[in-house]
Amino acid sequence: RKYTLVLSGLFYSLCYVTWIFSFSFWPFALGFLLRTLGGTFESGTLQAYTYDFLKKHGKEDEFEKTWGRCITLRVIGTAIAVAAGGYLSEISYTLVLVFSALSPLVVTFVAFLLPEVKSTHNQTHINYFSYIRGGLKQAFSNRIILKIMLYSSIVWATLGLLEEYD
Repeated sequence: RKYTLVLSGLFYSLCYVTWIFSFSFWPFALGFLLRTLGGTFESGTLQAYTYDFLKKHGKEDEFEKTWGRCITLRVIGTAIAVAAGGYLSEISYTLVLVFSALSPLVVTFVAFLLPEVKSTHNQTHINYFSYIRGGLKQAFSNRIILKIMLYSSIVWATLGLLEEYD
């Protein structure tokens, strides 16, 4: 998980470096591909690492509180970045991209320094498509879960679009 987080930061950084030198559609699209890879490597990895780290130290019951603090810090960091990005964009859009490329490198460096933590989860092999099929079957068989999923999808898609245009 540690090296997955390192890869995530590198792909995010490469995204912004690509955008610095993008003057047409295809390099800009490549940047989005790199950013997507960064998000893919990040998704759930830090959360799982945090849980396993806490469990290793006998404190897994503190996960929700710890993860809640992580989310709070992330939101605060995002708010600071939005404010700083707005200020820096008045100076130079390239400067915004340079800082955007440097910040994931800092995260990558920190991730590289994290101690290695072995997974505490049972490593059973699950067929990916049967896993997806089972989830869809469960979602469509329960109207309440389906409504929650639809609501969440709409809210997160809307927030994601707003973030992109911000």
